[in-house]
Amino acid sequence: QRYVAYGVASTLITLVVGITVVSIFEFFFRTIRHRMTRELDEINALLADRVMKKLTVIKTSYYAIQKQFRSDVITGHLQTVQNTLNASTILAIVDVPFVSVFLAALYLIHYQLGIITTVIIFFPLIIATFYTSPINKLNRESHFHVINSARLHDNAVSRYETIRYFNLIEAIRKSWAAIISQIVNIREKLEANKSVLSSLMSSTATLLTIIIIGWGAILAVDGEISVGALIGANILAARAIAPIVRFVQ
Repeated sequence: QRYVAYGVASTLITLVVGITVVSIFEFFFRTIRHRMTRELDEINALLADRVMKKLTVIKTSYYAIQKQFRSDVITGHLQTVQNTLNASTILAIVDVPFVSVFLAALYLIHYQLGIITTVIIFFPLIIATFYTSPINKLNRESHFHVINSARLHDNAVSRYETIRYFNLIEAIRKSWAAIISQIVNIREKLEANKSVLSSLMSSTATLLTIIIIGWGAILAVDGEISVGALIGANILAARAIAPIVRFVQ
């Protein structure tokens, strides 16, 4: 704002140069940070190696007990762990504590803007409580039906002669069609819930921007903050809520 007195052109040049420098710095910072967290891939590979070694030395009698022991289920759980412990997930968690830094800066600009942002950043967490349980339930159901479809496929391939001898082809086809239909319905509901949750997160971020600009404009008119502080508060508020939205999603 202090550059406005020297002309609009100088002001725009200063803003563009400043934003460009910050964007380049942020790009390299995020790239280096992501490269550091990719070391988790080595841990995941080590975990997979240990699981494989355990499966190769386990007693053969365990493999005969299908209901209590299935190697494909263990492999599925291993894949779940690897999908969870990846760079993107870890960075989403690590970014959450930095929200306090942006909130502290907002309180320094004006305490009212800090209070507004503090209240609104809890909205994504509250919204997530209503959608996390249904989404997790649908995920479990989808995983259960996928396992059943895999088992049915294995039986159709490995026990083909028995199936033809007892004329069970039509029954297997009906079971397969029913399982596939259930998987499609569950995934449709799952994607619908995820879409609604994502839309609500975007709407919350937009709502925060509108409130900060609206209330900040009133404070600027009253002379409590400057226009430059209003612009900075808007940027800080967006930075504060972004990690929460990523964490929830």
